[in-house]
Amino acid sequence: STPAEELLPLSSPGSPPLLTIVSSSSSLNFLLLSVALLLQGDLSVHFCVSALPIVEVYAPNPPLILKNKAGAMSSEGVLRGLVRIPLEDHESDALRLKVAAENTNDRLYVMVEGDWGQLSRQQVQKRLLFIYDELNRANNKLDARVLLPAPKAHLAPHALGIEAVFSSPEEGAAIDSWNEQRKANSLPPIAKRPSTAPCPPSLQSLCWGAETCENVPSGCYDNVVLGGTFDRIHSGHKLLLSTSALYTKKRLAIGISEGALLAKKTLKEFMSSFTARQVRLLDFLLSVKPGLDYHLVPITDPFGPSIVYPELDCIVVSKETESGGAMVNERRVANGLNSLVIEVVDLVGPEGGVSNDTKVSSTQQRKNALGVFCAEDTPIAERAGGEEGAAEWCRLTDPEDLPYIVAVTGGIASGKSTVSGHLATLGVPVIDCDKLGHKAYEKGSATFGKVVEAFGEAVVDKATGEIDRRALGGVVFSPEKPEALPKLNSIVWPAIQELAQAQMRELRKAGTKVVAMEAAILLEAGWDKWCDEVWVVMVPEDVAKARLMERNGFPEEEALKRIRLQKSNPERLVSAHVIIGNQWAIEDTTKQVEKAWAGVSWRMAQDL
Repeated sequence: STPAEELLPLSSPGSPPLLTIVSSSSSLNFLLLSVALLLQGDLSVHFCVSALPIVEVYAPNPPLILKNKAGAMSSEGVLRGLVRIPLEDHESDALRLKVAAENTNDRLYVMVEGDWGQLSRQQVQKRLLFIYDELNRANNKLDARVLLPAPKAHLAPHALGIEAVFSSPEEGAAIDSWNEQRKANSLPPIAKRPSTAPCPPSLQSLCWGAETCENVPSGCYDNVVLGGTFDRIHSGHKLLLSTSALYTKKRLAIGISEGALLAKKTLKEFMSSFTARQVRLLDFLLSVKPGLDYHLVPITDPFGPSIVYPELDCIVVSKETESGGAMVNERRVANGLNSLVIEVVDLVGPEGGVSNDTKVSSTQQRKNALGVFCAEDTPIAERAGGEEGAAEWCRLTDPEDLPYIVAVTGGIASGKSTVSGHLATLGVPVIDCDKLGHKAYEKGSATFGKVVEAFGEAVVDKATGEIDRRALGGVVFSPEKPEALPKLNSIVWPAIQELAQAQMRELRKAGTKVVAMEAAILLEAGWDKWCDEVWVVMVPEDVAKARLMERNGFPEEEALKRIRLQKSNPERLVSAHVIIGNQWAIEDTTKQVEKAWAGVSWRMAQDL
């Protein structure tokens, strides 16, 4: 049920198509596995049979390249890179990571070389926290991944699609040796990118695939579970997932929040579907530690598989959700199951870390997508705070005839007038189509005659001779006459468009380059097709309801009826170039409008 556009961006150009199958049937799974084995040259297969409905994921090989939506790629950087650091702390670590991060455009793998078996779990957490924190500081748009101890066959870097290794001259012999191995396997060599960081002595020899890299910290568990929403995977997620995978010997079960658990999430309209989140999680996990049985399932309550899987040994939680582990054990004991060892991952650490130092969170990433331009066909869940598609975008209007048109729309009580009002303070002329709607059928106009002809003299106010809007509303909103409202719209909407464009032409003649047009019915009337960009103002339904009840005095039932008669937020957002969230303080809305206006100014400067 996932829209195709949410999954297609996951595939790299020229890669095999992504296939997702929803099934819990063992016989069907056996058939699918057989087909997958026949196609194993084109697909890498992750397979498991579950008693619960899950989505089986077959992902292209090499692993998926997730395009970085947050900013433009550097023409000098590499798409995928690798950097090596020792397992033991070294004074050059931060510099090695920084150089690699600043010169990689999409994904950077970190090979941590040494005997992981000599480290305690606390030491492992500290090392992973340091790495992800440093990379996030250096380039928070980067998809960073720390490779974990795994069997040799999976650890070979050629399986990761790496283009270049960031290295010091002292590492040259080790990398040359590796390229000889690649040549023997008919693989192209990996380029060397110079690093200004000193080379620790332990990196001067090749360690990839050595036995010491296969060891794991002592005291790990056969079966581990954790849960979360995992929308827009960030460094905090990666630290939690990596730690969990490192602690697991056989099976890692992950509950992914769905349904009611998402109801109160901020900007939930921007969240990826369950399937898209599952695919991204599996892509990350298979690239950092292949060989485990990953069981990713949707959960609609806070517990999911943690209280029903009898074979579990351990639950991994963050410091902030530590109390949840105790609640899980209470439920397990009540269900006659063993208590789990609770492993707590500190996402912050004593000196700050990926969760608080750089304000990384899924919610913040969704907020970052507000007020920025994205091409109309960019999936909402892929918006990540960068000007996506702006470089290819071109205006629809003829600059000799009309100004550049910024259309502002949104649902009832969303705050359209607040947004257009702030644009006015920035010097942008605003055309209010709601007011033009009143003018469109004034007495004496052609539209007036068409309305009277269609609905009769009963809709004319005898005292003023104008259209009686209350009487007209009684006709067109009557449940006995469902054809009346579409008929009125077919008469009035073209007239409003004609009036709006006439005003715009006068403004263009006077030298105006940009105008804003506020129109609640923009999308319903199809006016977005002749506007240069569409700004959608949105608020959650409960916020719109509260505003209508306070502003208009509507009872709750009436307020909800008015809201639900219109397009929903998701229906509007698919047509948006810019999305403005107006549920917070006015200062937040103002910042978004100014950010969006700066984007308009940039595009105008490019003569788009």
